[in-house]
Amino acid sequence: MTWASAIASILLLPIVMLTEERLFPYSINGWLSVICLALICQTIGLGLYSYCLNKLSSGFVSLCDLIVPVFSALEAWAIFSENIKGATLLSFAVILLGAYLGLSSKSAIKV
Repeated sequence: MTWASAIASILLLPIVMLTEERLFPYSINGWLSVICLALICQTIGLGLYSYCLNKLSSGFVSLCDLIVPVFSALEAWAIFSENIKGATLLSFAVILLGAYLGLSSKSAIKV
C-alpha cells in the first residue's frame, strides 16, 4: 500500500506541475484540508483495508474492490445527472453477483 501511494504520487507530480499554478497550498485552511485528507483517507482507509485483509481472504477483498466503480458511477448519476447505459448496468449486475457469490462461499472469511 505504501508503494502504491508513492508510485501514484510520483506519477501524478508532472500532471500537477503542468496543470496547476501552485504545488503547495498557501493558506492554513489549504494545509488543514491536505492534512485531513491524508489522515482520514489514507490512514483510516488503508488501515481498515489492511484490517479486512487480516479477517477476509485476499481474493474476496480484491473482488469487493470492484464495487468501488459501481458506487462511483451511482454517485455521478445522483449528483451530476450522468447517464448510465445498459452495458454499464449489466456490468454492475455482474460485479454485484460476483461479490454475492464470493461472500456466500466458505473461503471468503478466514477462520
